Amino acid sequence: KNIGLPDFSDFDTVSGPDPDSQTQNWHWAKVGGASTSNTDSLFKLLCDHNINVAEFEHGALHDLVEEVYEAKVSTLMLRGKELQRHLQIVKVWVLADILSVPHLLVQSSKLYRGKKDLSVKDRPISMRLSHGQSWQQALTMALQQRLGLDAKRIDDLVEVDESSYCLCEEVEYSRTYPGLKTVYRIHEITCRLSSNATNLGLPDGQEFGVARRQSSRTDDIAMTYFSWKPKKDLFGRQGRFTKSLLDVMHTSDTREVDPKRKLPAPAPLISPAKSLTSSGLLVQELMKGKKTDWNRARNAAKRIRDKDYDCKQFFEDCVAAFPELALYVGVAGEDGKAPVTSSGRSADDEYQRSIGALFAVYWLMRLDGDGGQSFSFGVDTSSWAPLSANSRTPSRSSDEQARRGAFLEQVKWPLFEEVLVSAGMLIPGSNGTKGHDEERTLAMLVLTAIHDIMKIEQLLPTVSSAKTREFCGYRAGEVISDHDVALGYVLEHAPDALPSYSGLPAKQRDSVKFTQCNMEYNMGWLVQAEAPPGALFRKFKAIISAGKADPQDVAFYFTHWLTDLAGAEP
Repeated sequence: KNIGLPDFSDFDTVSGPDPDSQTQNWHWAKVGGASTSNTDSLFKLLCDHNINVAEFEHGALHDLVEEVYEAKVSTLMLRGKELQRHLQIVKVWVLADILSVPHLLVQSSKLYRGKKDLSVKDRPISMRLSHGQSWQQALTMALQQRLGLDAKRIDDLVEVDESSYCLCEEVEYSRTYPGLKTVYRIHEITCRLSSNATNLGLPDGQEFGVARRQSSRTDDIAMTYFSWKPKKDLFGRQGRFTKSLLDVMHTSDTREVDPKRKLPAPAPLISPAKSLTSSGLLVQELMKGKKTDWNRARNAAKRIRDKDYDCKQFFEDCVAAFPELALYVGVAGEDGKAPVTSSGRSADDEYQRSIGALFAVYWLMRLDGDGGQSFSFGVDTSSWAPLSANSRTPSRSSDEQARRGAFLEQVKWPLFEEVLVSAGMLIPGSNGTKGHDEERTLAMLVLTAIHDIMKIEQLLPTVSSAKTREFCGYRAGEVISDHDVALGYVLEHAPDALPSYSGLPAKQRDSVKFTQCNMEYNMGWLVQAEAPPGALFRKFKAIISAGKADPQDVAFYFTHWLTDLAGAEP
């Protein structure tokens, strides 16, 4: 019985007694039959493309054989050297008025193989298209099989809103078949249901259940429960399409997820005597005597695209080169309290985000190599090699892995490169090759290292009457609370306070200062609608109209904004 006999049922074996031992899935098949041939062929095909069938859930290989060879609802294709699973889905929103309020029919739960699945909650009706089937045919079949309606009742009760039809394509890594990338073409349509459909919970909007056979096995019955929900409660909350609509339900994702990884932060700086800070520039006193290691800084800028210059070497060069990075962890004060940040995050979080932004610069400069992979998944803690959707560590949820994989596949990477080319960092060469400008790259690394230091509230400067009566709306004697304006004030009136900035060539200093001082523009305010257009664009428009905005510096700003945004989610 422990190997599935006498009824030839599927079974599992474990390679050893340890918790990390590998589980193997086994399936009995008739000798010489088509099923055996198909199973063997599929097994070999998966193994030949580095997909470990042992990681599939119980019964998943049999289900894949059935959907590819028997039901023919999916196909396996080679794209380059990668094996992909292709599916077409019809996704049906069923609409009805209940007490004059538009409601949508959604699943509330599913009972299958003795297990209750709540992951389908609030999902519409969906079904996979078989080979050669149109979405209109699949729509009719979905209403028949999912809701138990015959052709006559569909004609009488259902009105299809063809103007609502839309088609999209998404790429995900299947949770059911780990390592097998799946391309979904999704046909989405809305239908209006008559209130006379009493067996579907109308007209009162009652819950109901429908039983149907899940596969060709006679005992493979699934019970799906449906409920009616107000349309306004669903739309606006509906996220992007996920594969839980598609794959046969097995066990839910219960893996333990690792916390966000962090790099060791430097020790807090020692606060100088109060008499030394009368100028209002604590940052100047903290950086007194600190020097930028220009050999390490220039090495990072020079070798950033070298194949044998990995992310670990880049990180070590940056933390050794830029003394300003220590400012992110705050100042060791007498009260022993943790430093306060204007963002509400911890000082250590601000340090991690800035390192993440530096990594983003490194990866975006290497998009013709492993940059996109690392930008999407990160790197391994020990080897610093790029991670992938199949990496076992760190442990991430299936949803997160799928979103990272979809980002890698769907983002238009050439647009990223265009921004870096426009900023003067990447230089297009012949035959599609690219070089880079070391000075321009160095300036971006310096800007990234110092860009958020003024989020540490201890460092915020006070406008000095000896330097100016007013700076960007702040009058003499006032503390500059906006961290971007505060950094701009230091770059404008005390550039020597930051050794990495002051040591840049004059042209690159001007570019860095342009992003913080001259524009008075905040892209984050625009995308989050935090300021009216007039306040956002007045100064920016004025400098463009006056011919004082170098297009390369404008692109330099947007490159910085992009990498800053990327570092926000390390």
